[in-house]
Amino acid sequence: MLLASLFHLIAGLALLLFTVHYIYYVVTALQRSTSNSMQSEDAKYIKKRWKGGTIEPHPTEKALIVNYKLEAAVFGEPGDPMLEDKKDCQRIIRLKSLNSKTDPAVLAREVVEKCDLIHRSQLSDIEQIIYYLKNRKNAEPSASSSVGVGAVGSQRSVSRVSGKVSPMMETTEKASIRNIDEYIELLYEDLSEKVKGSRLILQLARDPDNLEELEKNEAVLSALSRVLREDWRRSLDLSTNIIYIFFCFSTYTSFHSVIVNYKIGSLCMDVIDYELRRYDQMKHDLDARKSGGSVAAVGQCAGESAAVATATAIDRRDKELATGLRSSSEQLDTIIDQEKPKEMEPPRRRIPELKQRPKSGNWGSFHAGVGLPGSTAMSASLIKAHSMNNSYHEALSYESAGGTGSTVAALSSISTNASTDSLSGLSGGAASTPQTPGSTDGGATDRPDPRKQKDDYDKINKQFKLFARKQEQLLRVAFYLLLNIAENVKLEEKMRKKHIVRMLLKALERQNFDLLVLVVTFLKKLAIVRDNKDEMCELNIVEKLPRLLQSQKDLVQMTLKLLFNLSFDARLRAKMIRVGLLPKLVTFLSDDKHHGIVTKILYHMSLDDKIKSMFTYTDCVPVVVDLLLLNLNQRSDPDLIALGINLALNRRNAAMMIENNRLHNLMSRAFKCQDTMIMKMIRNISVHDTLRMHFVDFVGDLAKILIELLKAK
Repeated sequence: MLLASLFHLIAGLALLLFTVHYIYYVVTALQRSTSNSMQSEDAKYIKKRWKGGTIEPHPTEKALIVNYKLEAAVFGEPGDPMLEDKKDCQRIIRLKSLNSKTDPAVLAREVVEKCDLIHRSQLSDIEQIIYYLKNRKNAEPSASSSVGVGAVGSQRSVSRVSGKVSPMMETTEKASIRNIDEYIELLYEDLSEKVKGSRLILQLARDPDNLEELEKNEAVLSALSRVLREDWRRSLDLSTNIIYIFFCFSTYTSFHSVIVNYKIGSLCMDVIDYELRRYDQMKHDLDARKSGGSVAAVGQCAGESAAVATATAIDRRDKELATGLRSSSEQLDTIIDQEKPKEMEPPRRRIPELKQRPKSGNWGSFHAGVGLPGSTAMSASLIKAHSMNNSYHEALSYESAGGTGSTVAALSSISTNASTDSLSGLSGGAASTPQTPGSTDGGATDRPDPRKQKDDYDKINKQFKLFARKQEQLLRVAFYLLLNIAENVKLEEKMRKKHIVRMLLKALERQNFDLLVLVVTFLKKLAIVRDNKDEMCELNIVEKLPRLLQSQKDLVQMTLKLLFNLSFDARLRAKMIRVGLLPKLVTFLSDDKHHGIVTKILYHMSLDDKIKSMFTYTDCVPVVVDLLLLNLNQRSDPDLIALGINLALNRRNAAMMIENNRLHNLMSRAFKCQDTMIMKMIRNISVHDTLRMHFVDFVGDLAKILIELLKAK
């Protein structure tokens, strides 16, 4: 009985708790609905605004794609947003009136006036895009039919239908940090896909906001370092892209650990050393071909006996070059890669020059003549360079005909064509029938045409210059990365042990202005260390600098700073005199931009007694005195007056200083400004016996000053 009553009590309590909980749920639901209704009543207005973005040409249609960001906010009270949202949007503006006779400038102004998403500052960009659309060739029907209205993301389907990569897809594809996993997968595909993946990752790395995210992604960094370590010899573009990615990290000291952990600095030095040696080998082969052509021309102009002698000399030269043929072929596997030059600039944008395709069409006749006497000096490296650069030349011609975006399609088959052409060129040379000592008829009948050889050489030389321009792009990015991480003294010492100075001096022989400025800047930094300075002295750095003083002002200024760092060494100062730098430096004294640094260099040179006398053969002495007299400040330039004091110790220099009544002007300035440094220079002039007679007129003034000073004490 007791147990039953206890059970009824527990059941009653449970029912009571359930009832209370249900009532609480109903009450809270009513309160929530009431608050929502009140909140909806509080929402008084909605505010929308948009921010303009990039403008791109449509991949298949004659239309503009305007990217913009739409921001919407729900406000209850002014300045109190209740709800905010942002969305990336696109608008397609179809240019129905665009045809071959349309004026791009007029149409661009009309578009800007009618579309409120485009700011007037983007008028020039609109005009360029319209000009591009006007001259662009129409896409293939099969490709264009697969594109939906405004479907920018359907470019991949266009490529699959047409069976080739769409040029606009390569140029307009914008990288996104959300697709980083897809870009990593591309690094595990074939070479062209690796280049594409590295290019997309480079787009992300060039945005400083993405660097921290990329640093945390070990998969990206590991894949990039692995590809660079394994495939940097195969493609200049791939090497340039990956090194540029790590260069973006090197611009910030906090990310230098990324460079160190993945040993990118050591890889960069390996790449630089290899590229410099490859350039030298190609240049040597090109010079050998040029000299071979001249020998063949002389042989043709001579008689039959001279022709036989020339053929014998050529055979002897061929035997000497045969040993280097295989190594050259292996070393120069890839000269021009699958992509056109990128916008590599740290700091400026590089746009490839538009070239016209040679009238000769192709180089098949050249490959056919590889086995002829006189043309055998062409090594395997130049054959491969010529064939691969020819494909790159075709891409540039295609670009000039169809716009910037059409280059990628023309470059898509360079790799296979290059390997095929180089093999055919080598096989052509191997298939030629060798000449025996007794068979002179073949050399007489198959004598090469000197004019044809000269044309072939000129064409190959042009292709070689294209390759050099692309290689210099890679060298610049690699050197820039090393310069950034050289802030660490330990890393700089490791670079010295791996002969960074020798590589930099080798790069000084190039003609690229931006590369030269960077190299000279790097050398200027290294020159403050004695070991580096001594190595520069041994490698004759001074002999390489005079030509740089004839360039633009930025390079001249950086070269003068390098000379100043080197001028602390007496041996290097003597070399500067021997190479004739003194007259050149004196000409910069009157230049306001270079005056300060040149004065310091000349001061260092004036420390040597033997060099003081050489100043008399320049305009330095009268220029220094005139600059001192024309100075409007009370105090003289300390560097300039120090130079004058040193020069005054030489008798001939002192005699030049007091010519044309300059001594009177110097005395007047010294008394007026009470300049002790000018008085010290005048005192050095008076040391010379032959010049003391010029001071007779100033004895009274000097005595008066002396008496006043004694009274003041």
